[in-house]
Amino acid sequence: MGISTQDKIKIAARKIFIEKGYSGARTRDIAEEAGINLALVNYYYRSKDTLFKIIMEEKIDELFGTIIPILAKKDTSLIEKIDEVVDKYFDLLLKVPELPLFVINELRQENINSKIVNRLKVIFENKDIVKYLNELNPNLSNYHIMMNFIGIIIFPFISKPIFVSSSIIDQNEFSALIKTQKGIVSQLVKSLALINPQIK
Repeated sequence: MGISTQDKIKIAARKIFIEKGYSGARTRDIAEEAGINLALVNYYYRSKDTLFKIIMEEKIDELFGTIIPILAKKDTSLIEKIDEVVDKYFDLLLKVPELPLFVINELRQENINSKIVNRLKVIFENKDIVKYLNELNPNLSNYHIMMNFIGIIIFPFISKPIFVSSSIIDQNEFSALIKTQKGIVSQLVKSLALINPQIK
């Protein structure tokens, strides 16, 4: 069974929006990438704005919602959860390294609507995330832990332009660094738990 027209449009939209952002993307670009008539994009999704909001919500779930099912597991320790979260994020971001910068850039734009902002709140206020953060390090606020956790995992991917575009290292060297970074990140994230002697 072939891919439906709606799915072709979404696949194309994901690529175009991540490459060009909301402002730079045109509905015509999406139609051309999908190999369909421009009228079909408007027929199925009405406007670029509607399509962008759908893709943005998906990407927020992909980037930040990945953590929820892992933390909800009852049969793994907090340290095991850390390893699994880091593994999942690196698997995701090695496939789509542009994703963090895309989400961050677009969250700063005025076209982000309340539904998308509320989706972020739902993720970060999820009971499993709050419970995990409280257990991880009671000596730090949840917001401090989240800032450090997100920064440690995501910044290596955001830093690519600093190293590659400035010719400090080439693309192959950067890719090699990222692959070895996973173990370093796992240890750094675990260090957030070391103040709590109950963590094992």
